[in-house]
Order: sequence, then C-alpha cells, then structure tokens
Amino acid sequence: MRVFVCSLIGGFEAERAAARSAITTLRHEPVMAEDFGAQPTSPQVACLQGVRSADLVILVLGEHYGPVQESGLSATHEEYHEAKETKPVVAFVQNGISPEPAQQVFIKEVEEWQGGLLRGSFSNAEDLRTLVTQALHDYELTTARTPVDADALKSRAAAMLPEESRGYYSGHGPILIVAVAGGPSQQVIRAATIDDEAFADKLQQAAQFGPKRLLDVAAATERNVESDTLSLKQESGASVSIDEASNLVLQVPLGPSDRQSRLSQMGVSAVIEEDVMEALRNCFEFANYVLEGVDPTQRVSHLAVATTVRNADHHGWRTRAEHQSNPNSMEVSMFGSRDRDPLTVDFPRPALRLNHNAIIEDLMVRLRRQRRGR
Repeated sequence: MRVFVCSLIGGFEAERAAARSAITTLRHEPVMAEDFGAQPTSPQVACLQGVRSADLVILVLGEHYGPVQESGLSATHEEYHEAKETKPVVAFVQNGISPEPAQQVFIKEVEEWQGGLLRGSFSNAEDLRTLVTQALHDYELTTARTPVDADALKSRAAAMLPEESRGYYSGHGPILIVAVAGGPSQQVIRAATIDDEAFADKLQQAAQFGPKRLLDVAAATERNVESDTLSLKQESGASVSIDEASNLVLQVPLGPSDRQSRLSQMGVSAVIEEDVMEALRNCFEFANYVLEGVDPTQRVSHLAVATTVRNADHHGWRTRAEHQSNPNSMEVSMFGSRDRDPLTVDFPRPALRLNHNAIIEDLMVRLRRQRRGR
C-alpha cells in the first residue's frame, strides 16, 4: 500500500521520520516530498501527483500553517483538499500547541469533516509513530476480506431485532432499532459479568450520561437479566441490551419522548431524517465504545448491523427543512411497517470506528428510499 504523508516539512522532520518508520515497519511504501528528487514540474504539483498515486493519506497537523500558495492555501491544505475527494485520510493533530489563526481554521475544517477515517492527537514523534502504526493496522483490517459468513451474520443481526408488538410500542412515537451482531460467534462476556451490578452500572452510566447517550438522563431505567442478556429499558421505548457474545440491541426514540409533547407539536407527524441520522450515529459510536470495553483484543473481528424504524406507519419521512416549510401536509408511503424488511450491512470491526460515517450515509439512503416507497 502506498501511503502519502501530508504535513509541513520544516520543523516537522522528527514527526515525518516517525510516520515513515511506522509505514515501512508494516511493509508499506511511504510517499513523501523528501523522496521526489528533481521533477519537471513544481514541487507542489509533484506533491499533488503523489497524493493521487497513494492508496491512503496520513495528515499530520501542528502549530504552523506554512507558506501560502497561489491558491490562497498552504501546500498541506491543498494536498488535503486533493486527498479528501478521492482518498481515505487519517488525520492527527498535535496537542498542547497554540495554532496560528490560519492553522486553527484548517484544524477546525478537518475536525468537522465527516469523511475522515480517524481523528487523533499526539504529543511527540514517538507517540505519533505508535498512532500511525495502529491506524495503518486498523485500516488494513477494515479493507481485509470478510473472515466470516457475511450472509449468516446479517441474518443473525436481523433476527435479533425484537418482534413487532402493537402493545409494546403503544403510546410511543417512531423508534429506531439497531442490532449489532459479532462474528465469529463466541462468548466474550462472562456470565458472572452479565449478572454483576458494577457492569450494569457502567453500561447504564455510558448509555444515560455518556457523550453519545441513548437513554434519557431524567427517566427511570429498569434493569433486567434474562438468559444471557442484560437489558436497560425506559418507559419511552429507549433501551440497551447486551448478551454474553457482546451482541447489542439499541432502541432510540425519534423526536419528543413523551406522548403529550408529540400531541402538542404543530403539523402532521413526520419522521425527521436528521433525527434518524443523529440516532444512527449515536448508536454506532455507543456500540464501538461498548465493544472496545468488553472486547479490547478484538476476538470479534466482523460485525453485521440490522436496523429498522418502528411505530411510524402513519408518519411521513422528511428532512427538517421540508417539514418546517410545509408542516401541515405530508406524503405517507402506503407500505405498512410489516412490509419493510430490516436493512442490513456487514463490515470488518474496525470500520465501526474508522468508517462509520460512510456506512451510516448508505443506510440513510436505503431508509429514505424504503420510507418514501421508492
């Protein structure tokens, strides 16, 4: 694999040498401006050509922005723009620095870009070497061939979705359900751990108070252990469950969680696309957090996700802008929820962390088509 190292050169020699070492240690080929030699084109054209020839780009950002080119951007900024349209980009930002104003804008742009594979911070060259090595290894796993029966794994994820029950969902608004099945199937969590109050406390803390919370912080949470599965449930329909094989089922209400708030909303009922996108992203990031905690050595190497939206038969599907512009009329698909099969996707486990944005975007397109009957 050809890996382009994108950063300032002056003042960053140690960091670039560390990135080179990580790349060559894993027997990949570094593509670096220092190696280009004499070229018939300008140095920056040669660098942009190096980006185009690479399979992966490592972006390393420090305090300084660098000289501005004719485009009004630094050379590193130009290379990033070239890379992000067609290449996977793994970005690292030095911590403990005071970036120049232009560099601060650049860093903010990278941090807000949803297409990047990874955003990490490093303290020194040796720290960067370790992080680049780990990132390259994870990327290789992400793009590796499937090590399990993908169709069987997707079928298992779909079977994990709870059976639709009118009684269970009565009084709830639309709800997103995400099942995450891991393979190869094996016991990952001890039975004693599933029954351990400390483990339940930690799971509830993450689900209710963590950065990607799935449960309402103000609502009562019921705990239950049945067979090999620990479940946390709230009256709104929100729930988190995990079994001994580390399989997860996550349920997230879409829109207001209480019936009175839903009834008081202006206009006809709709599932808002941005709410679904946010809920999916929270589910993926929460699942990654939990799996990293219960299976840090990645015995589970492959994942399948099944997802569906329940209790939305009489709701339209709209973007927030569409709903705000015309809240009193709606196209509603004639398909009932029982006519919609769950959507499934499978991927190597590192993709849950490295490439979840692309997976979510593809799922959203399929959900939109399904809900709009197209």
